[in-house]
Amino acid sequence: MLNRYREIFSSLERNRVKYLVIGGIAAVYHGVPRATFDLDILIEATPENASRLLKALEEAQMGTAALISPEELLRHEIVVFKDLIRSKRASGRPRDLADVRILEEA
Repeated sequence: MLNRYREIFSSLERNRVKYLVIGGIAAVYHGVPRATFDLDILIEATPENASRLLKALEEAQMGTAALISPEELLRHEIVVFKDLIRSKRASGRPRDLADVRILEEA
């Protein structure tokens, strides 16, 4: 998968950002076959963590594409399966509800 994830994850880790991967990448991790090109994360909502996030994003330079393997993705904090299902159901969006069906069949 061609994207910027490796660079972004490395920068988040280097800068000690407290984060959790959610959204499409979490769905892919848990078995939904979908192409996604964005990275959704939740961060701890503190001024210090927000500052670390901004620094990490600046360092990542967001313009360089990189490859990341599933094994590499495993080293990062990803929302647990039941919470992913819960959040997708709560959104009510057709795409998210379709993901729920796929995830529950996997």
